[in-house]
Amino acid sequence: MTAHETLLTSREGGVARITLNRPEVRNALSRTLVQELEAALAAAEADAEARVIVLAGAGDKAFCAGADLKGVGDRGTTLQARESFGGLARILESIPRMKTPVIAQVHGYALAGGCGLAAGCDVVIASDDAVFGLPEIKVGLLPLMEAAFTIQDMEYGKSRRYLRELITLVGMSDDAREGIAAFFAKREPEWKGR
Repeated sequence: MTAHETLLTSREGGVARITLNRPEVRNALSRTLVQELEAALAAAEADAEARVIVLAGAGDKAFCAGADLKGVGDRGTTLQARESFGGLARILESIPRMKTPVIAQVHGYALAGGCGLAAGCDVVIASDDAVFGLPEIKVGLLPLMEAAFTIQDMEYGKSRRYLRELITLVGMSDDAREGIAAFFAKREPEWKGR
C-alpha cells in the first residue's frame, strides 16, 4: 500500500490494516493524519481483495487521544476552520456507506475525536485497558451533547453536517482558545462565556 507520514497500512489476505502512527502524541488527529486516513480508507475500500478493514493505533498508550491541540486554537477564517474540522466528519460520514466493514481495534485511550472515530466504525473490539471519554469540555471544546436533541429526527448525513458547523463555531470561540492556551500553560482556564 501507499507510504504515509502518519499511518501504517498493509493488507494480508482479506484484512486491510490501517494503523494511526503517531504514538509519541497518543495518535492525536493532526490535519495530515486525518487527510491520510480519509485517503487510506478510500484506498482500502477500492481494494477488491480487502474483505475487512481494521483500524488501530500504534504504541501501547492509545488508540487515539483526539485532536492534536497544537494549532486548534488558531484555525484562521471560518472557512479554514470548517475544512479543518470537516475531515473527521467526512470520515464518519463515509464509513457507514462503505461496503467493506471497518473494525476499530481499541486499546488504551480513545478520547474526544478518537472516541468518535471508534464509535463511527461498524464494530469496536476493545481491550481490557481501553478507556473511552469526551474530556474536551475541559479545554472549552464541548462535545455538543445538547445537539443530540436537535439531530434526533435528522437524516444521518444532515446531522453530521450540522454538528460539523457547530464544532467549527465552538472551536473558534474565545473560550476554546483560552482553554487550549491554559492546557499548554498547565494553568486553570479563565472562562469568559464566549
